[in-house]
Amino acid sequence: MTAPSVILTCEHGGYEVPDDLKSLFEGYSERLKSHRGWDPGALDLTLGLSEKLGYPVFFSEISRLVVELNRSEHNRALFSDITDALPKAKREHILEEYYYPFRKKVFSHISRIIQQGGFVIHFSVHTFSPEVDGKIRNADTGLLYDPARKSERDVAVRIAEALKQHSPHIRTRMNYPYTGKADGHATALRKSFGPGEYAGLELEINQQLVVGSDAGTSAFHDNLACAIKHSLTIPLF
Repeated sequence: MTAPSVILTCEHGGYEVPDDLKSLFEGYSERLKSHRGWDPGALDLTLGLSEKLGYPVFFSEISRLVVELNRSEHNRALFSDITDALPKAKREHILEEYYYPFRKKVFSHISRIIQQGGFVIHFSVHTFSPEVDGKIRNADTGLLYDPARKSERDVAVRIAEALKQHSPHIRTRMNYPYTGKADGHATALRKSFGPGEYAGLELEINQQLVVGSDAGTSAFHDNLACAIKHSLTIPLF
């Protein structure tokens, strides 16, 4: 089998609000800029990985408080409490402008590769807050995948092993701080593409590792890129 094709996505790359919704978000500036409005550090990490590894990247800078690109269309969390009260026509407009185009671009790219006989590995890049509701998250890196998909499990294990070798101080956990089977972009794509066609993993990175411009942030970017590259040097099938 030929080498897999790899893509990167960043669903929560910014906290932008469309001009026609700015009045609705007045007074929410602090919330928009918090982890509730976006994933701080995620887009820089995604673009850095793309540059280092040469993988195509798809990203959005629209705030998750406008529409949640990492949730399925029928998930109650698709719209935040700010946008959920909008008239149905306005919510449908948001989906047509921001949700469907992003999802369709990724889907179409994967479909083209698979139709040509290829296999796709998809890394959906996210960051998580080091503390939520007073509880400290006890991990630096989370690798989310479906345990029933051997290719996903194998890639996750290889990344974890490589990170441990090059960054022994980095605490890596599997399916943490969320489960890989929970509703998300990769979960939705698994419903369309079989295990012999597609492997989708979420990279969940503690914001303490990627927010800022110090040497530690740069080193982690490099080490994660090396770990991903290492995970794909051995055939999955």
